[in-house]
Amino acid sequence: MSELSNLIYTEKYRPNNINNIILENKNILFKYLEKPKEIPSFIFYSHSPGTGKTSMAKLIGNILDCDVLLLNASDERGIDTIRDKIKFFAQSLSTNEKTKRMIFMDEADGLTPQALTALRATMEEYSDNCFFIFTANDLNKIIEPIRSRCILVNFDSPAKKDILSRLEYICDREKIEYDIEDLSKLINLHYPDIRSMILTLQSTKVDNKPLLVEESEYNEFFKALLLKDTQTIYSKSFTSSFNLLGFNKWLFSYLFNNHNSYTQEQLIRISRYLADTEKYWNLGANLPIIFIANMLAISEILEKK
Repeated sequence: MSELSNLIYTEKYRPNNINNIILENKNILFKYLEKPKEIPSFIFYSHSPGTGKTSMAKLIGNILDCDVLLLNASDERGIDTIRDKIKFFAQSLSTNEKTKRMIFMDEADGLTPQALTALRATMEEYSDNCFFIFTANDLNKIIEPIRSRCILVNFDSPAKKDILSRLEYICDREKIEYDIEDLSKLINLHYPDIRSMILTLQSTKVDNKPLLVEESEYNEFFKALLLKDTQTIYSKSFTSSFNLLGFNKWLFSYLFNNHNSYTQEQLIRISRYLADTEKYWNLGANLPIIFIANMLAISEILEKK
């Protein structure tokens, strides 16, 4: 492990074997790995980042000791990538005769429709020589002909008890003071984004601050919404330490945990604005601008009783 990786908790504590991946029904994957010459293609998907999709894909490549082509589909998303890189790799012979070659396309929901269509033909033509692993946050952006050729694995619901055990392990290793109640609140705050939970632990250690400082920041930001404090809303939204998507999720949970304090019309309208923030973030829009616009609209809604 490099010195830099050792400094970053998400890399330092990235699972190094499948048993450490927090995923239900892992045994299904084990069965496919038993026959590497017949291994199918997969789509690992979840609506949230940080759930272990990329870690699982990399581990499969290591376990099979196969040739791997790694591409970030959100960066290399056009049809030229299919023609120039993927097809050349797919038609080349494997250096390990016991297994197929592996093409790993991270963030495959960023591929263009033309690239996905071309990819379908490549998958069919070279299925005996290589298999694909796609990761995606938005499964609907993967065209049906590719979905139908893959085993779909849902990473949306990692077991909270397993996450708690992992966080306890990290705290013990890094000598971070904690109690179970605070870790449970941290899990609920970011669930199912395990990466954000681990980054919060590192921030707690580095800045020597309380574990749940984010929750207090979210409460303060919510007060700014109630007071229509536009300056605080604006300045906080451009503070790198303030987790915009984290607050978005927190506010959704908070409102429905306190639903008796709001009208059904308010909850419906606010939920739509929160969903709008998530939607445009997935589309690659400027998140702070979208977030601020939706928070100002929510501030207006909260004012009306």
